[in-house]
Amino acid sequence: MKIRRGFVTNSSSSSYIIAKKKDATLADIKNSLLKVRDNAKSFLIEQHKWIDLEPDVEESIRKEDYDKAADAFLEYVADYLYGNFNAGTLGDWEVGSDEFWNDGGDPYENFILDSAWLIGDENLQII
Repeated sequence: MKIRRGFVTNSSSSSYIIAKKKDATLADIKNSLLKVRDNAKSFLIEQHKWIDLEPDVEESIRKEDYDKAADAFLEYVADYLYGNFNAGTLGDWEVGSDEFWNDGGDPYENFILDSAWLIGDENLQII
């Protein structure tokens, strides 16, 4: 079986398995995303003109407070990951899958496509 992490540039979509520990809290998922904070900041600086963002994220970007924008954006990404992808269980993990499109306009999916290969710890895995 072929396993890859990240986005394949010659494809318009990628399928992912997203797994989170059964006992992981929303705070745990938010902490899992802290290591991609700089990536979120770069993503927002580069992409904010082409994607729809939450009003508080847009406001922070308008004020050029990219640190605050990245923190708020990652809060939304954590909510998105925590609230979705609960299709089943595998051992101690809740798992789900989805196909993300690089032209879909959903900022959370676009960020996951951009950074999936960096996300993964004892509470959250994106494969």
